[in-house]
Amino acid sequence: MQGGFNGAADGKFVMKRISRILTAIFLSLALAFASICFFLFFRSMQEIDAEDEFARIEYTHLREQVGVFACVDEPQGIDWAALRAINPDVVGWIEVPGTTISYPIVQGTDNDHYLYHTFTGARNASGAIFLDHRDSPDFHSRAMIYGHNVRNGSMFAPLLGWVGDIFLIHTPEDVMKIAVTWRGVMPLADIVAIEDDIVLVTCVNGRPDVRWVVRGNVVS
Repeated sequence: MQGGFNGAADGKFVMKRISRILTAIFLSLALAFASICFFLFFRSMQEIDAEDEFARIEYTHLREQVGVFACVDEPQGIDWAALRAINPDVVGWIEVPGTTISYPIVQGTDNDHYLYHTFTGARNASGAIFLDHRDSPDFHSRAMIYGHNVRNGSMFAPLLGWVGDIFLIHTPEDVMKIAVTWRGVMPLADIVAIEDDIVLVTCVNGRPDVRWVVRGNVVS
């Protein structure tokens, strides 16, 4: 009887221990899930903040909408002095007709800073639209322009569904119409090898070895 009693007690002890282990595992998984949800929510809020910031800059400093064939007397309706007062790294402004892409272009001393900082310098996952630090800011030779494919549809995300044939690069001196010559998925090694053209580059979600690329030539 004593042995049977001890056996039953041992069995209950084992069951309690298993129950505690399962409870701990469940709580750990729940905590991990909550952490992931919080991270995704925080990331989404960062993207919204960046989009709001760029929209504010656009409506403040882009004094009139410049269409593909628009002709304006003042330098493209953009207050370059005001933009430089916010960020002296500004070198241009890109517009892609038929999309929401209408952003200042910056150029840093490397290609890392503006991956995680907005136009005003705030650290943000949406980053900024930026020109490769090795390229000339006059856009007369190779110009590699990078922007994130942001989940909320901002920055360069609309490029993946865009089928237009002209985009615009504004500088303090000129408005350049860029005629699209090629678009599609390109391996990273091939992108690095490009030696000419105006090139827009953004991510393809789930495919870290390639980028979505739009290539074009200046036509005016």
